[in-house]
Amino acid sequence: MRAISRIRYPRGGTRTGKALRYTWNRMLRQNRRRVRKVVVLITDGRSEDRVGNVARTLRKAGIEINAVGIGRRYNLKQLRMIATDSRHVITSGFRTIGNLIRTIKYRICRGDCHLFFTTNS
Repeated sequence: MRAISRIRYPRGGTRTGKALRYTWNRMLRQNRRRVRKVVVLITDGRSEDRVGNVARTLRKAGIEINAVGIGRRYNLKQLRMIATDSRHVITSGFRTIGNLIRTIKYRICRGDCHLFFTTNS
């Protein structure tokens, strides 16, 4: 919970494709083999850039993508396009964000879990 509260909100727009490319290039592309790789993308809006190709690249590399929409302005079609499959799409209101965090940890951690958050605008 503290990690989320420390995230600096970048002003500007929502560029989810750019954030996924950043994650791929800086964190996942050269990561160790045989290590489970999971991305949790959290958004409250519709992406202003394209997300399909970069999400497909991550999935082809064996990366599990959980796409989380918060509030009312997320785009469900984009979340489905990003996520590994429909079971990896999670939605929540802002008031129930505590439950959302528990759900994410339960789904992805399978034991010891260290969550790392990045923002990119």
